[in-house]
Amino acid sequence: MTQIMLIGRDRATADEIMEHLEMHQLKVTPETSAEAALAALKQDAVYAAMIVDGELPGIDMERFIGKVRKISRIPVVMLTGTENEAEMIRGFESGADLCCAKTLPAGIFAAQILALLRLQERVQSEEVRKDGLPEIRGIRLDPVRRRVRVRGKEKKFTRKEFDLLYFLMTHPEEVFTKEDLYREVWNEEAVGGMATVVMHIKKIRNIIEERPAQPTIIKTEWGVGYYFTKNEPE
Repeated sequence: MTQIMLIGRDRATADEIMEHLEMHQLKVTPETSAEAALAALKQDAVYAAMIVDGELPGIDMERFIGKVRKISRIPVVMLTGTENEAEMIRGFESGADLCCAKTLPAGIFAAQILALLRLQERVQSEEVRKDGLPEIRGIRLDPVRRRVRVRGKEKKFTRKEFDLLYFLMTHPEEVFTKEDLYREVWNEEAVGGMATVVMHIKKIRNIIEERPAQPTIIKTEWGVGYYFTKNEPE
């Protein structure tokens, strides 16, 4: 089920939004602070959009959206207190993809969220049609639906496992250090992150390799890092 993150403390508004979005088979996950929302984005759950109350105390929307953009391409919808033109413009200038007043009827708001999701899916689908679905060594990735088929069978990956596999597959034969991979996939400096990369590589190998202890797809360049090889072993 498609997940939407909703950030705010106005229970009445949140409940009304949740009710209308859930009527359209969208799962809404509430968060009460910007910090909790950013932490949730870094976890394995995949969100299709983020709705944030621009009146949340202590939140600087421009700074917050900037932090979101370092983690995800998720569309950000800002809720404003009124339909004031200047307030709406400030919301867009802060980086929001859509600004809606809390006074907007919940049904219309839900329709706008659905339209935004359809637009996002079309953009992603166009990217896939332009580049083609990555497929190497019997592994086929669908970046839009975030699905992976390994030798014809669909396999389950967590969000970061998928992101790491996708990055390596789209840079075949390039060797990356653990630090490189942590910066590229986790969008953070690799302070203490090397063990995380090793753990995720091991989990991916357990899924895609026929003999994980003797990997032939994601290979190790000893003393350097990892790379995804296009060529079948001789």
